[in-house]
Amino acid sequence: MMIDQLMSNRMMSTEEEFILFEEALASLYEKYESDRLEERKIEKLHLVLDDNCEAFEVMWSLVHLLEHIDKESFYLVKTIPQTIINRK
Repeated sequence: MMIDQLMSNRMMSTEEEFILFEEALASLYEKYESDRLEERKIEKLHLVLDDNCEAFEVMWSLVHLLEHIDKESFYLVKTIPQTIINRK
């Protein structure tokens, strides 16, 4: 659910989207710190990244979380094909 909230609000083109994105990101970080995340969720997190986002500083928070979770970039590499498909 938190990842769906991130995905739905990733453009952050309104204040409400910005707030919802930040709240979901904070919840995910807490969940990761307490009991980790499933592989599938880590992969989905990479798909939230979007260059067209209005609030780069918040998107960078997601990048830092992903760096923390996916230290070897294993899941990033797994999501590259899907990222390319989504960009078309």
